[in-house]
Amino acid sequence: MNFSELQRALQRNVMHADTEVLSEVNDTQKVPVNVRLGVYSNGYRWRLIEVLADTYEQLSVALGEEAFFELALEYLESTRPSIFLFAGSAGTSRVICVKREAMNPG
Repeated sequence: MNFSELQRALQRNVMHADTEVLSEVNDTQKVPVNVRLGVYSNGYRWRLIEVLADTYEQLSVALGEEAFFELALEYLESTRPSIFLFAGSAGTSRVICVKREAMNPG
């Protein structure tokens, strides 16, 4: 697998839990491959949540850190955005819809 293919396989793992990249990541008894990829995936999600918090700063402040985190995580799980698309204006209407649903359940 060349570097470009490895990057795409890693992205598929992070975004869609694809397992193709597992055989390309070093596995050790001390730090198994699922732990290694979990660290990367969690870091990626945290970075996307930071981007959301920066983009929707007033909403983040109004909701508070914990509530905003939960809302952002719900958004990420429902859309699985790419950071390239996400970092711009993508997500505006979806975040609003998710928030409306959270405020008016059923």
